[in-house]
Amino acid sequence: MRPTKFLNIKNSNESIIHKTLISLLLPACKTVERANLELGWIKQELPESSWLKACQDRNRLIPLQYILGNQPFGSLDIKCTPNVLIPRNDTEDWCIELQELINNNIDSGITIADICTGTGCIALSLAESQKIEIAKGFDISTHAINLSLENKIRNKSHLPNFKNIGFQIGDIFNSNILNGEKFDLITSNPPYILEEDLLSDEKSGGVEESVKIYEPMLALKGDCEFYEALVSNVIIPSECKAFVFELGYMKQAEFTMEKLRYLSKDLWESGLRYDSGNNIRNIIAWKAHSDYKFLSQMVSRN
Repeated sequence: MRPTKFLNIKNSNESIIHKTLISLLLPACKTVERANLELGWIKQELPESSWLKACQDRNRLIPLQYILGNQPFGSLDIKCTPNVLIPRNDTEDWCIELQELINNNIDSGITIADICTGTGCIALSLAESQKIEIAKGFDISTHAINLSLENKIRNKSHLPNFKNIGFQIGDIFNSNILNGEKFDLITSNPPYILEEDLLSDEKSGGVEESVKIYEPMLALKGDCEFYEALVSNVIIPSECKAFVFELGYMKQAEFTMEKLRYLSKDLWESGLRYDSGNNIRNIIAWKAHSDYKFLSQMVSRN
């Protein structure tokens, strides 16, 4: 009977440990189902000796990606560290869609610039395509540029034009951010969350508490000033043929196109893309009659 008794004690201990860890995760996860899911990831990614601390950190609302140190992004493994915005699933979705459209509609040789690049996830995701000849990411944060360079090395096997991918310090409000370089396609996920939403609590539709406490405000808080800078300092000087910007509000999309019509001598066409939650997520624009009209396939039909 000793072995059976030992197994019962072991199972009982495992059950107690499991319940303890789940209880630690609940304040951040809100539901038992989500807590079980996150505990599964913790057990998968970290050694057993780190499980308790990981759950204690999560109990303090530290984002899981900072605890685990990474976030999957398509086929890439993106390293995550404090002081740099965590890649979101909504961003991953439109990047994958854009990459597929480039693969199916462009012969080769496309050059892209990603502004406010953060972890580098957008530039690196697009650079998985062999059609991307040059990809450059710009960010004002030294933390972000150092991390994006790490992520480039981390995902080297996925990047066919590895040597032509670069990341550098660049201020979106500097009219010479591109140093005179020209690009075919511009992407950006700039800070776009309004201060009122950052101040509101989560129950009132505001931003998650863990985001406000731990993720960099530099990458979160912003409004139309960033889209004005993108048009004036990036779109016009780069002579690009198309752009895809992430945003959070209709007024930011309307402002962007109004600014572009005012400043550009070229005729542009544009549309909006909504995410899986039916929230406005992107403004997509291309020069009329250009070979980037295929981006209209990203526009939501609602």
